[in-house]
Amino acid sequence: MQIELAEKLVYVLGEMGYEADVYEDYSGRFMYGKSTDAVETIAPITEILRAVIMFAEEFIDEDVAMFEEIDGIRVDNLGLNMIYY
Repeated sequence: MQIELAEKLVYVLGEMGYEADVYEDYSGRFMYGKSTDAVETIAPITEILRAVIMFAEEFIDEDVAMFEEIDGIRVDNLGLNMIYY
């Protein structure tokens, strides 16, 4: 995930009442040492989907390429929190 997308998702999740943080250089399952930026939050996947819809309405005209990136978002469980990357 690009840093710009992570920051926008954190902003939208914050507006929805969820704490969320950008997690830089995350290396997820089966990434074999590669790293990416991610979003760490307690928000369930349904709220991430809602955030993406809100994001789409607000930012669709600015950068359509980010929506192609959303298609490839993956998730790992960090105990209580989830990380989306």
